[in-house]
Amino acid sequence: MISIVMNGQQEQVTTERARELFLAGALKPDDLAFLDGGSKWESVRSVAQIVDEAEVAIYQPNANLNKIIESVDQKSNILPSTQPLLAPIQTQLVNPAVFQLSQANPAARAQYEANKLSLGTAFIFLIFLGYLGAHRFYMGRTATAITLLCCTLLSLLLMFVLIGFFTIWISAIWIFVDIFLISEIVRQHNASLAAKLFHDQNFLIL
Repeated sequence: MISIVMNGQQEQVTTERARELFLAGALKPDDLAFLDGGSKWESVRSVAQIVDEAEVAIYQPNANLNKIIESVDQKSNILPSTQPLLAPIQTQLVNPAVFQLSQANPAARAQYEANKLSLGTAFIFLIFLGYLGAHRFYMGRTATAITLLCCTLLSLLLMFVLIGFFTIWISAIWIFVDIFLISEIVRQHNASLAAKLFHDQNFLIL
């Protein structure tokens, strides 16, 4: 058993559960963990039972990317080539960021690529169609997207009686706040998708 502190709450879980929480992004690398029989609290990133050696290296700020990938190759013997994975590591907002694709199940990687969210696309929708809630429709936040759309349309109608010039600021402020929320929404979506594939299709995520 392992005691963890997550979102300010302490709880005791099994090693397998702790790893599931880590892979899903709920348990952060800087959260605290205490092993049964241990002597002190440690950050999750340093607990080998939760994060293996390759994963620990990923979270080191000055780690060499090529060395990380090589260590994963040597450990798993799953990847025929690591080069195709370098671009996603550098450009995709995924938690934790590196995918090992089994030769026996390429459909899992294809399913992830087909359903993941793109941070760039989300920002494009925000910039050009933000008042219509397009970015939130894209990210699957349909209820809030419809609310934002209705708020904008109602404000446009009320402009004929001048009230709309004030209510339109509600949409403007909402869009401004979304600039800071988009990255986390995309990260959570992609992390949840990856975790689901990991459990449902034995899709290994580092």
